[in-house]
Amino acid sequence: PDQMTLLRCIYAAGNTPMIFNGVLPATVDELTEDARRVWVRYADLFKSFIRPILGTCLVYHHDPVNATGGVESSPWFAMEFISVDRRKGWALVIRMWPAGSDVYDLTPKGLEAESTYRVTYDNSGTDHVVEGATLMADGLSIAIPADTESELVLFEAVGD
Repeated sequence: PDQMTLLRCIYAAGNTPMIFNGVLPATVDELTEDARRVWVRYADLFKSFIRPILGTCLVYHHDPVNATGGVESSPWFAMEFISVDRRKGWALVIRMWPAGSDVYDLTPKGLEAESTYRVTYDNSGTDHVVEGATLMADGLSIAIPADTESELVLFEAVGD
């Protein structure tokens, strides 16, 4: 997997981060400043956003394991993690093998229709504010460019 997908699997796949020797540079000299910054950014995201809700969050499997398919039924891996109060969460989407499209349609299951959410896309760093009812009805079309294999989407309620 590409570096971003690897880091997302380590920090955002719903587990305590497990960093194996094989994912680290072989020597300290091979750890560039840019790579270190990215590792630190994901570690900080885990500490500040993911870890506080990880132990009690609601988990929704979107693909490939769902009501309609097994582990080989889709080229996509998609899971959603939402805090019990439904105010904060994330979705991890990974293209596991070539798909017919570079777009994954995700319809969040754990949000509240009455809430408004800031939706942040990790690949681009862009965000926008969307009503929960709209997210749950229309979903999100998550474009994953050919040069990467994944996207991490953050949800955070705004307002009361």
